[in-house]
Amino acid sequence: MGLFKKTLISDVNNFVDVHRWYKNDIDYGSTNVNAQMKKQTKKRLVGLTSDDRVAELIEESIDLQNRENLDILIWQLSAAGSEYKTWNALQTEELDQNQPKFDEVDPFANSTAISSEKVSKMQDFQKVTAAG
Repeated sequence: MGLFKKTLISDVNNFVDVHRWYKNDIDYGSTNVNAQMKKQTKKRLVGLTSDDRVAELIEESIDLQNRENLDILIWQLSAAGSEYKTWNALQTEELDQNQPKFDEVDPFANSTAISSEKVSKMQDFQKVTAAG
């Protein structure tokens, strides 16, 4: 949630129990391939950010996890629609530090009522039609 609040990411997918298979030994003469194969189960988090915020996202991720040996893979998103790219750029804009954050502002502070709670009766309508 901290990455969202700092507008470092805009869209996230969380994958649990991702299986990773890899060879542990580089003994090319060995015929027992099954003994060389290792399985690892991890959690994978895929997030979307803008090019300007990548370095800051990496630093913040390291600070949140309190370790520097994170598996972070960065690649450019090229197959997305223009609306999605525009939305992502807007969502990951750096916030002005002098302005309050979006969740600290009351959205209804400057709103006025567009209707009243006055209850009309049938006599009110009869007066209008008789006068008109």
